[in-house]
Amino acid sequence: MTRTADVVVIGGGIHGCSTALHLALRGLKPILVEKDYAGRHASGVNAGGVRQLARDHAEIPLSISSMELWERIEDLVGDDCGFESHGTVLVAENEAELAGFRARVDDLRLKGFTHEELIDQAELRRLVPAVSEHCPGGVVSRRDGAADPGRPGPLGATLIQRLTDPDAGIVLAAGAGALALNGQSAWVWAWFLLAAVLPR
Repeated sequence: MTRTADVVVIGGGIHGCSTALHLALRGLKPILVEKDYAGRHASGVNAGGVRQLARDHAEIPLSISSMELWERIEDLVGDDCGFESHGTVLVAENEAELAGFRARVDDLRLKGFTHEELIDQAELRRLVPAVSEHCPGGVVSRRDGAADPGRPGPLGATLIQRLTDPDAGIVLAAGAGALALNGQSAWVWAWFLLAAVLPR
């Protein structure tokens, strides 16, 4: 049997699974190739952080779009993936650090970004009661949060089921096993991997 696809996605972590899901939602037929099982490696054994705070400027638009997806993750995949929005705080340990935070927040405002908010000592202590008294303030991103990486991976069990549901339009080729590059380019290696896992 020959199997065809519009797109081949290599790797079944959060990025690979999300890519396959969004391709399918747009009407394409992806094949997702994973050497073990989806959510097995770094995507399933991390702190589950979902943050916009302190991102490089180039990452900010993507982190904002990602946050919007996480806030409606249950609508998207039928499971909340353990996502909770509780905010993230960056603590200034002295006035010099606070001045640097202030400059960053001001610069972000000029660029149209409002997700980071400068906070004074009183608000810092309200948010983080155990913080040292010498800390003069900080920055908070109030929408930040975390998902539960143990469900499995931050994608959640329902998403994994959706990836393997024939009606989803996604083929999950798992259990491919590890193959060494042997000096070949990643492109050549990817085709070796596909040859190893796809029916002929």
